[in-house]
Amino acid sequence: MIRKTRICVTCKVEKGIESGTMNDNWQTPPDNLEISPRHVDVWLTSTEKGEAQIRAYAMSLSKAELARAQKFRSKTGYREYITTRGLLRQVLSETAGLDLAGVDFMYGEHGKPCLDARVSGKTVAFNVSHSHGLALVALTPGGRLGVDLEKIRPEVEWRELAGRYFAEAEFRALENRPQGDGLRAFFACWTRKEAFVKALGAGVSYGLNQFDVSVGPEEDYAALTIRSQDEDADGWLVKNLPVPDSHVAALAVDRPACGFRLWHVGHKL
Repeated sequence: MIRKTRICVTCKVEKGIESGTMNDNWQTPPDNLEISPRHVDVWLTSTEKGEAQIRAYAMSLSKAELARAQKFRSKTGYREYITTRGLLRQVLSETAGLDLAGVDFMYGEHGKPCLDARVSGKTVAFNVSHSHGLALVALTPGGRLGVDLEKIRPEVEWRELAGRYFAEAEFRALENRPQGDGLRAFFACWTRKEAFVKALGAGVSYGLNQFDVSVGPEEDYAALTIRSQDEDADGWLVKNLPVPDSHVAALAVDRPACGFRLWHVGHKL
């Protein structure tokens, strides 16, 4: 079991706050936090944890998760996976009353994890993402939820990727961004699209060119246009998450009238 402790800011996130690179809407969660149908709760953490914390997180994972973690070739990938899944299980325990230590998640057709209601007795939607030293965990009672986090990497050939995978309107919007803004706008667009298809549980098989999102990195909420008849864009909310400037992140939820509570976390044993 992971020891329950009061949550504090990690060094990496502290530096982001002090330098003004991270929005100050990220708060320290109270000890008695409970998830609410009126909110989506999102936790942001550094994955640069001490060995004791990594071991504590690993103890809460299922055998299948531990086996998957061992397949990561790099120590960094291993630690990011362990931290993300360990934090997910901790917040499920502390905010939803679900002690899932060692319990296997169910997985959808395209690999999205979910709770087995027969085991948990509750309907809780969750999603996670991690990238280059940071991780996000999002949680809400019911509905469909997706979150994506990416590090902005200058070496990425964003025009080629956008031309291959994005809708035509998105590609044109990226081309029209101010000089020097295209890379960040590309990653903003990418995370919004990934968050949406993750919420659907369909992954990229849904077709990234079958819907449009607005690409402005400065937007709090992205516009969404869906061309297929199986989803109504008015039933969705796509939100930009104010992570440190080195990354971009977005969340999609099928609950357009809800609030967001943003928590920064770090655990001391």
